[in-house]
Amino acid sequence: MSNYISIDFGMQNLKVCYYDGRKCHRVDLEGNQHSDSKTSKNAVYYKEDENSKLLSYFFGAQEAETARKYLDPDYVCYIKRELQKEHYYRCVCNGKYRFSALKIITDIFRRIYEKMTEARYDMNSPTILTVPVIFSEMQKEMLRSCANKAGFDVQEIITEPFAALFSEQFYDECIDEIDGSEYVLIFDLGASTFDFCLLYVQHESDVIEVKTVSSAGISFGGKDITDALASYLMKKNEELSVSLLESGRLDEVSLQPAYFELAEELKNSLYEEEDTAEFFRSFYGNKVLLKTTNVDTILDESRIWCKIESVIRDMLDSTDELDADDTDSISKVIMTGGTSKIQYFRDRVEKLFGEAELICDPENLDSIYCAVSTGAIYYAIQDCANISNSLPMSYGIDIGKGFEKVLNRNSFFNVDGKRKQISIAQLEKNNWRIKVYQTISSVREHSDVKQEGILYAGFIQLDPNKYSQDGDICLIFKYTKYGLVASTAYLQDLKQYIDDSVLLVTEVQYE
Repeated sequence: MSNYISIDFGMQNLKVCYYDGRKCHRVDLEGNQHSDSKTSKNAVYYKEDENSKLLSYFFGAQEAETARKYLDPDYVCYIKRELQKEHYYRCVCNGKYRFSALKIITDIFRRIYEKMTEARYDMNSPTILTVPVIFSEMQKEMLRSCANKAGFDVQEIITEPFAALFSEQFYDECIDEIDGSEYVLIFDLGASTFDFCLLYVQHESDVIEVKTVSSAGISFGGKDITDALASYLMKKNEELSVSLLESGRLDEVSLQPAYFELAEELKNSLYEEEDTAEFFRSFYGNKVLLKTTNVDTILDESRIWCKIESVIRDMLDSTDELDADDTDSISKVIMTGGTSKIQYFRDRVEKLFGEAELICDPENLDSIYCAVSTGAIYYAIQDCANISNSLPMSYGIDIGKGFEKVLNRNSFFNVDGKRKQISIAQLEKNNWRIKVYQTISSVREHSDVKQEGILYAGFIQLDPNKYSQDGDICLIFKYTKYGLVASTAYLQDLKQYIDDSVLLVTEVQYE
């Protein structure tokens, strides 16, 4: 059986696994044999040496940890979220260097590659990457390109909650032990996104079928909660903040990041053990306290659970099998991701799904942190299940009137979408390039493509030399195993396809 590498490129942490043909190993990037989860900070610290040579420090380096601790502006973290922006650049070393998100992410992948090479892993092994549900085709291609540029052979990209289902923690209970058929819902509550994946699992007569029924995601995560907690602590400790500023122990630039670090540590410590009502730590010699009731109040005020419940019900309603109120049809709910430790979410999941079995273990770091990376390996090597992992989504284009759907959310492979009529003048105006967008949620026709939930996925580039006549062009889209393709014809002759397979193009640019 082939060797495999899996990389869970999380916003806060990196989790890497290697399969040697017999056993799955968690890759220890920092040489810390005492770490159960073997996670590493997904960050890089840039610094010039005395000869003005740019140096990069990563996970495990004392320089990087010191930079993080002392809020050095050249310490770059949370870079994964920047892939969700159209443009992102970061200046380091007093503005001397200007790096794109792609450059920084490639640097991090290169360091992973170097550390694995030093440990003598087979780096010719195919690699599986995991991404949030809400990642567009463009964002996936960006991550793939960064990994490939670093030396990895990316074979497949799958969503994080789907990968978690195949982990040692969840596979037996949610697939292998099922007798008959069940609906399983996965909550993956991470640092950057909250992802939800509804699967249909059937296990009868040694035949296993796993099918993705629907998926959804929210651009909200543990970092957003920590940001809110940091603001709360700053407001609660205003006198302390003034004292720290006046004494010069902190300045205006470092004050908020210092409270963020404090809030993150307090939040994590608060949920390390069950039934912990409060936790405190010393902050520049002063006692700062955080209670679970404080967290609950902040989450209530954010109305995040209202949004989660609305997304879940819309996700159920979008299926052919279930309605919005069919939460009692879900037999098992998996909770994974670091933010799933927060009891606030567990309590509400239990209330919403009633009799469903809640599967999670707040005291088991492997379940919390490594389910995605190990699950991606077991997904790659398993050969006993029929898997359908086509993510239901809608594709649309913008030809001047906002989002116009061209492919329905639950379309099967090779089923034509809606025909769209575009004038030659409109195509010429846009240099024969048609921007493509995707969404996993239900959106109204002609919605603003900049609204949340509509993601830029790339473009279809037509060849103007193939269109010598006047008149309108008709486009027909379909989704195949190769991705999104478009066929075109003159409106008066729909059966004559000129471009039979115009693939979706994604732009990946490095500096």
